[in-house]
Amino acid sequence: MNTQNNLFKFSALSLAILTCNLIHAEESPAKQLEQLAPISVMASRGSNLQDMDMSTTVIEHEQIQNAPQSSIDQIINKIPGVFTPARLSTQLHPTSQLISIRGFGTSTNGLNLVLVDGIPANDPYFRTINWSQIPKEQVERIEVIRGGGATSLWGNMAMGGVINIVTRQPEQGSAIYASYGSFNTASYGASQGWELSEKFKIGLSYDGSQSDGYWQVPKRYRHPDMSKTENQVDTLNIKAIYSPNQQDEYLLALLASETKEEGLQYRDAENKWNTFRIAATGLTELSPDWKLNTLAWYQTNDMQTQNASIPGYSLATPNNGTSIISQKEKAEYDSFGTSLTANTQWKQLEDIKFGVDYRQIEVKDPLNIFNSTGFLGNITAEATHQFTGIFAQALYRPETLPLDITLGLRQDFWKASDAETYGQYAGSPIQNRLADQDENHFSPRLGFKYHFNDQLDLRGAAYKNFSAPGLNQMYRSFIGGSNYTVPNTDLKSQTNRGAELGFDFSDHALTLSGTYFYNKVKDYIDYAVVRSDCDAGNNYCDTGVSAAATLRQYVNAGDAKMQGFELIANVQVNDRISLNAGYTRTKSELTRSNLSVAVAPTGQQIGQIPTWNATWGASWQATDQLHLNVQLREFAEYWNNTAHTQLNEGALTVDLSANYQATPQLQLFAIAQNITDQSYYDQGLSYLADGSINTSSSGTIPQYALPLNITIGAKYRF
Repeated sequence: MNTQNNLFKFSALSLAILTCNLIHAEESPAKQLEQLAPISVMASRGSNLQDMDMSTTVIEHEQIQNAPQSSIDQIINKIPGVFTPARLSTQLHPTSQLISIRGFGTSTNGLNLVLVDGIPANDPYFRTINWSQIPKEQVERIEVIRGGGATSLWGNMAMGGVINIVTRQPEQGSAIYASYGSFNTASYGASQGWELSEKFKIGLSYDGSQSDGYWQVPKRYRHPDMSKTENQVDTLNIKAIYSPNQQDEYLLALLASETKEEGLQYRDAENKWNTFRIAATGLTELSPDWKLNTLAWYQTNDMQTQNASIPGYSLATPNNGTSIISQKEKAEYDSFGTSLTANTQWKQLEDIKFGVDYRQIEVKDPLNIFNSTGFLGNITAEATHQFTGIFAQALYRPETLPLDITLGLRQDFWKASDAETYGQYAGSPIQNRLADQDENHFSPRLGFKYHFNDQLDLRGAAYKNFSAPGLNQMYRSFIGGSNYTVPNTDLKSQTNRGAELGFDFSDHALTLSGTYFYNKVKDYIDYAVVRSDCDAGNNYCDTGVSAAATLRQYVNAGDAKMQGFELIANVQVNDRISLNAGYTRTKSELTRSNLSVAVAPTGQQIGQIPTWNATWGASWQATDQLHLNVQLREFAEYWNNTAHTQLNEGALTVDLSANYQATPQLQLFAIAQNITDQSYYDQGLSYLADGSINTSSSGTIPQYALPLNITIGAKYRF
């Protein structure tokens, strides 16, 4: 990557910000910097998360900045009950990132809604999350609601839970930061805030990073045409906030971000992911009893992907073959949405909220397919998905009982339209007009929270929810290694009926919570092998794609069950030391299968869902200037697929950080991730039925998780 060019951009912007700050300082007296209130859109759409009848977590700005991880995705995977890969998001293909809560969510089936300031951060087409465009320095807090109870507020994709990342408001003054670490990794950023008046603030920030990456493929399986994954990220944010009075606030935000990856396992493989977004939010107090939240956004994306493969490669013969480009793709997609939520209270009904929301996604995805002889053809997919929701929720608090009862109702309307595939392949034209689809889903929830005494609350909830199939799952074709994925326009929505029961205990320095959860999912979507006998004799399963030894497809695999429990504890030992721990056990399995037992067996753990994971941590304010953090994470080995042919390894990793406030303006920090340098496969080996390693397959190349990664840096505020 062009490190010199990136550092030039960072230096130029930093100099411009410093100049503006000095000019402003001459015009007006210096103001004392203060942390302003965060923007108003919350994962609970206005409710206090700690008062909800669900398992919730809030991580504040100071905890985020002191965390012994350098990126938001690695901070989130230390939150109890949340599981993400151990590789950095910039070392993964954008479509290979997973986030799982309570057994919901894989890299191929996104069932958790991630928001940034209330706007969906799940990619509109692929449903994965580009964590790299959410810089750690710009995050005010992270809100987590576990379980499907929030679906009555948010609708589609919130089956497993909701994560809302709240970004910082502009502050008067300037700030810059820079860090350097392992794998020639550099991160840098600058921000400038102007308080033009008591009512109007503007903020500008730039965040960038670049890395040479590390060797993910083990040396013994490494082909000469394989490489490390270099990456570069550039993100620009602009915010303007207008507060006409103490009650009302309006925000306009602009984002431009580009993520580039080169040498993604194969030297010729590369990706470029561009995002441009404009968003507006508003909080208006209509009267002392009525508040109105409004939100609207428009976003345009493009994903440029070039995949590669090595015909003849296998784990047994890693030097065989020569790398070829197997596909080139540039998916372009636009999305826009809006929501309106009114909040009020009436007599014994508190926290009443009702509203409407709408979202539309349009995609055009041209795919060019190649083999060792050259260009084979192109297939373009186009489609539109629309989501409309109406919701209402209220909390009832009887006068004579220490009890909160919450009822939520939501009706969703999903429509897939204007879908077609066209192009030409091997000299033959392709023209398929696909039928429109539409579904209606009712998502009610009923919950309670009983205040047993000053220390103990008992809570529970029952709910019904859904998740519609994604555009990527229904229409996209792609080639990866020896696998050829074909579309499935017959996919149906997944529906879930779930319940949970838990407690929250708080006694001075100790807080402890526990939750048991049980969910039954109908028409569960899995990514499965539908044919594995593709060769020249059958024209590669009638596709003509010589790189394809195996055909894969997103399918409604059957019905599934997710059940388990989670425990979360926090202890404030004294005013300088705090401890935290979390443990989650999850059993996720198909109870009915539409596929063969070799592909989607019942009674076995669903792929990419560990049976358990645990976290421990400690925070120590060693001196007034020095803050130390340690975080441990352990998880069981787990199968990468439901067929149980590829096994990912479990591990225990330890992360450390030190933050030193050298002066009121200057902070120094150091982060060490995986300090014991545990070596394990985040993407594991493939096994045959007799338990031996499948060395003849070229589609399941093992890859290492993040090794020891050390970062040092500094932050300075003007």
